[in-house]
Amino acid sequence: MRVLISGGGTGGHVYPALAVAAQLGQAVAAAQPGQRAAAVAPSAADPVQTPDELLWVGSIGGMEQALVERAHIAYAGIDTGKLHGMDPLTALRNVGRMQGGVRQSLQILRQFTPDVCLATGGYVCVPVVVAWAVAVAARAAAVTTFAGVGVLVTITTSGVGDAGATAGAGPATMRSTGVQPWDPAP
Repeated sequence: MRVLISGGGTGGHVYPALAVAAQLGQAVAAAQPGQRAAAVAPSAADPVQTPDELLWVGSIGGMEQALVERAHIAYAGIDTGKLHGMDPLTALRNVGRMQGGVRQSLQILRQFTPDVCLATGGYVCVPVVVAWAVAVAARAAAVTTFAGVGVLVTITTSGVGDAGATAGAGPATMRSTGVQPWDPAP
C-alpha cells in the first residue's frame, strides 16, 4: 500500500503523523519473515523503518522537513501559506501560493499514485487534500478533536469530509461529526 502523509507547521501536526509512520514501519517489519516488530515505538528522533511506499508532503523549508528527513522518510515540499491572522495583501499572496501548491500536489499524486492520504493538519494540508479530492475523490478525516482553520477550509471547500461534514457544512454539522472548529480566543 502506498501512503502519502501531509502535515506541518507545528509539532502537533507532525509528531502524530511520525507515530503513524513508525507503526507502518513496524507492520512492514512484522510482515517480513524472520523479523519482529519492536515492542516500543521509536521516538521521532530515531530513524523509522518505513515502507518504500511512503511519502511525506510538507511545505518547502517548513519545520517538519528536518524532522521527517531525520526519520528517513521521503519528503516532497510544496508551496503554501498561512491565511489566518494575515493582512489582506499577504493572505491574497498566500492564496496564490496555495493554488501553486495544489498544482504541485497534483503532480506529486500523478507520480507517486498513493492508495491512502493521511492529512494531520497545518496549512500545507489544504493544497494536498484539495488535490487528493480532485484526483482521487478522497475522504478527509480529522485526527484531533478540534479542527484548525486549514482542516475547516479543506472540509468546507473541497467537498470531502468525515461522516456528514460535506461541502458548505457549518460548525453545527462539524460538531455532529466530532470535529470542533478551533476557537482562537482563550
